[in-house]
Amino acid sequence: MEEKAMIKPPERWYLLAFSAQTHHDLDTLTEKLAALLQENAELALEEVAPALIASYGEDSIRRTLVCHNRQEALETLRLHDTGKLLTGEPQTRHRPIAFLFPGLGEQYEHMGQQLYLTEPVFRKYIDDSDELLRPFGLQLKETLYPTDTQQEHTPSQEKLDLRRLLRRTASTSRLNQTALAQPATFAIEYALAQLLFSWGIHPHALLGYSIGEYVAACLAGVFSFPDAVRLVAARAQLIERLPHGSMLAVPLSEQEIMPLLGNHLSLAALNGDALSIVAGPSEAVSELERLLQQRDIVTIRLNTAHAFHSHMMKAIASEFEDVVRTCTLQAPRIPYLSNVTGTWITPEQATDPGYWATHLHQPVRFADGLQALWKQPEMALLEVGPGQTLCSLALQARQNPEQESVTLPTMRAAFEHLDDRAFLLNTIGKLWLTGVPLNWNQFYQQKPDYTLPQLLPTTVEPPEQETSEARKMSRRRKPKQKRTRPWLTTDYVPPSGEREQALVSLWQRILHIDGIGIHDSFFELGGHSLLALRILEALKKTYGVELPLSSLFEAPTVAQFARVLDDALRGEHHQHNEAQPAAFTGPALHYQLPNGLKIMHQNKAETDHFYEDIFVHRAYTSHLPELPQNACVFDVGANIGLFTLFLHYLNRGIQIYAFEPSPPTFEVLSRNIALHKVNARLFPFGLSDTARTAEFTFYPFSTGMSSFYANRAEEEEVLTSILQNQYQQARPEMEQVMRYAGELVEERLKSQTFVCKLHPLSAVMKENAVERIDLLKIDVQKSELDVLRGIADEDWNKIHSIVAEVHNLHGQLDTITNLLKAHGYTLTVQQDELYKGSVIYLLYASRP
Repeated sequence: MEEKAMIKPPERWYLLAFSAQTHHDLDTLTEKLAALLQENAELALEEVAPALIASYGEDSIRRTLVCHNRQEALETLRLHDTGKLLTGEPQTRHRPIAFLFPGLGEQYEHMGQQLYLTEPVFRKYIDDSDELLRPFGLQLKETLYPTDTQQEHTPSQEKLDLRRLLRRTASTSRLNQTALAQPATFAIEYALAQLLFSWGIHPHALLGYSIGEYVAACLAGVFSFPDAVRLVAARAQLIERLPHGSMLAVPLSEQEIMPLLGNHLSLAALNGDALSIVAGPSEAVSELERLLQQRDIVTIRLNTAHAFHSHMMKAIASEFEDVVRTCTLQAPRIPYLSNVTGTWITPEQATDPGYWATHLHQPVRFADGLQALWKQPEMALLEVGPGQTLCSLALQARQNPEQESVTLPTMRAAFEHLDDRAFLLNTIGKLWLTGVPLNWNQFYQQKPDYTLPQLLPTTVEPPEQETSEARKMSRRRKPKQKRTRPWLTTDYVPPSGEREQALVSLWQRILHIDGIGIHDSFFELGGHSLLALRILEALKKTYGVELPLSSLFEAPTVAQFARVLDDALRGEHHQHNEAQPAAFTGPALHYQLPNGLKIMHQNKAETDHFYEDIFVHRAYTSHLPELPQNACVFDVGANIGLFTLFLHYLNRGIQIYAFEPSPPTFEVLSRNIALHKVNARLFPFGLSDTARTAEFTFYPFSTGMSSFYANRAEEEEVLTSILQNQYQQARPEMEQVMRYAGELVEERLKSQTFVCKLHPLSAVMKENAVERIDLLKIDVQKSELDVLRGIADEDWNKIHSIVAEVHNLHGQLDTITNLLKAHGYTLTVQQDELYKGSVIYLLYASRP
């Protein structure tokens, strides 16, 4: 692939780093630097950055800023934007560093693309890998950076891309094939490590996960780079020939899981004291999954086609050992940890072809390796590869909780549309803030040829006068700790109320960390989906309230989650005093909409989406005539009643007939109508072409997806679009949520079924003496044609306007369009930007 076929090079990014002896001086230096940029428009950042660190890089209180132009730097410095201006006081100036190399699971198309375009060292090793892989029939660059989709994935367009995280595109699935995924992962991680080397960042130790151990061994000198690339490719192709299998993450220790494995399953990895990976034939994995579910043990099926590190790999071990014997193996020059033993590799093991054959089918003892790294004093762990799964595992593996922990990623995750170089430069800055020594001349690839003017006075203000009372309060002293809080960019703020104190205690117990502040993100503290489920289970036992997994993802700090829990407990109070349908599986929560209306609802993310559509974008009324004062509206698929409330506050004289077949949702609808004293008649059934009963699939955590025509694949596609819309305007910490979006979608689409009643629309009109419907609103998840077919010929002229969400499956949009045209309606069909590429349309029909 020629470079000219790539997209145009992205904008440059710059790392500004400086330090001072006191916080007062650091703030003064920040202000003076802003003034320097303001007064010298000709001054380029590539001149300022190396000169700044050369003049002000030796003191103990440090600050960094990553920006892409002078204007951004100027605004950030002027405003003291703490989201971009990071400050640190390292406890050491000589912190050692270890590189962690991920295995499969986090790879994605376009990973490292901006680094490929801007960094010659990174590009060289990707190009070299591409050439070495050609004899294996692999086209690395075309796989990583396909030209037909590059414009869709430039970082400037969107911050998050849930579809890529959920691997809904065919091209991403291609990179998930073992034969491509393993060489691509190796190449990216090796190239990234070489880039770090070229910047003067050298590790004291290495640890890889599965295929990541090959990166560690190659960097340590065990394999030459060409041999390593060929070896990884041959290994992947041998695995690709094997029968497919499955892998399952289980929150049990090795001692607890081993008796359950039987003859067909293998322990594939130990990621923590109570986090194991099991692998084997898919049928055996499914059987174990069912057994654990019966014991209320939560499991997660991994997205893989093969049972890596299981006995299924033994079939190729001998052949692979023969391949290794064709390579020249040397003793490692950099210490690294073995997946097989969980401790430091010996020269004899590293140079034994039999070791690498055994590595294929033995468990990855990654937790043991992490514990060995944590025994090294003040060690910082740098994840060199996509995502930060290993950082999360590392925080959970600490055996000495008093030890300060620094874990940092170097490459964005698949869902984050951030510039790769900006992401990496932020991490380089954080390394320096924590005390990792950097060779700045090597990093900037030049000595400064510009000299900064004197920005600080020669006399230093006494430390006791350096801050205002407000600054002292903002840097509250953390409580004496037994299990050290990880290094975070957020200031420590202690809990203030009973609820926050209880949650902090619970988080500290589950995460094995002391000193958690109310604004610390659960995920930055090392939390992951299985630990989140443990927290929710503990809350259920303590408070008797059952919250969805999404609640912690949407409110990942103690301060935010305390409010969610308070709302849930108030909802529980209502439940105890009011009759509830037996099928109601979760609490109805109190919530205040952005316009001030107080409602009951079932989950925030979905309610926010409904509010945007109904109240902000007016999706159901935007292309229709204004409703008369005493209008009659049929709200078919009323859900929790937001459209009914919208109509009520739009025109108090409107008479509304609201239909909702789902018993749990109907209960919330009833509460909202009573709470706001709406002039509405409620019907606990759906509308269709005939009077009958039918099975209704209800998704408690995505009620709007519930349907008489449930189809998991179709629901996932729609939910992906909805989630993407929600997170476009999300809080910054919501990016942490997306690391576990796969589990979130899985949780959202857990279902239960009801047998619900259906009636024709005309029968309802007749029974209630309705002679005119000014607006018929239909949002019924693939039942819209059934609703329209329930209108008798004599009733069509009584319906003035219709708005319907149409799922264009099997030509349904054309069928409905022709039906409405035949009855004299003028039509407008619209597809919201949210649903581009999906089957969902909004159809507006009105009479001339």
